[in-house]
Amino acid sequence: MPAAENVCRDLFQFARRLGVDVIICDADPSSVGMLEKLCEEYQTSVALRDSAAGKTGRYSSPDNALELLRGRSPRLGVALTSQNRRSDGTPLMTIRKLGERVLAIQLDKPSEASFVLPEIARLGLSPAIFVNPEAEGAQACLEAIHETSLKLAY
Repeated sequence: MPAAENVCRDLFQFARRLGVDVIICDADPSSVGMLEKLCEEYQTSVALRDSAAGKTGRYSSPDNALELLRGRSPRLGVALTSQNRRSDGTPLMTIRKLGERVLAIQLDKPSEASFVLPEIARLGLSPAIFVNPEAEGAQACLEAIHETSLKLAY
């Protein structure tokens, strides 16, 4: 995420025009206040994730993320990726710990859909779900998400 507010504002305006609910990005923790302001202004959420080399731990640790987001808008949260879903043991433990701060979840394996999706439903969460289209097994993962979603709907 760009550090300059005017550039971020352009991104939020573009996201609003597209109807985007959640922007998933890496951002410096010092910019969280500015992002919070833009989230409220544009009624768009931001799910923070670690993506740059050497920056792991800023959001990949649930404890770090919760500390950074304490007292902040519920429109600020975390994108759970393969990097941070297991940082405190199991993906389910991480999801339970972060709770409503989970705004997006990346699923990489078809088997993950069968236990992650029921848990987010049980917790009443509604994060964006995304799959890396270049990952091996991406199509099978999408099919598992679809099948599990159908089971949960009935």
